[in-house]
Amino acid sequence: MRLGKVAYFLINIAYSLYFKRIAILDVIIIATGFVQRLFVEVTTMIPLSMWIVVMIFLLTLFMVLAKRRDDDRLFLDTGKQINKTIDGYNMEFF
Repeated sequence: MRLGKVAYFLINIAYSLYFKRIAILDVIIIATGFVQRLFVEVTTMIPLSMWIVVMIFLLTLFMVLAKRRDDDRLFLDTGKQINKTIDGYNMEFF
């Protein structure tokens, strides 16, 4: 379990320093991070269902892509860029 926490920490550092600027990869890392949290923080003896893992990944992916779409929409409407990540996305992508 300690190795999982260290890996989660290192991936978050790499995301903060570099990967958040790469379109698509940033969304996948965020969604994967939620799944990692699920495995690292589970302390019960109940095994995780693959359905919960898949659903957590897909729901997180949906939320992050919706946020990126909203950021792109705000940029198109107001000209104000919310973050630099939005450079890699456009409305045709969504």
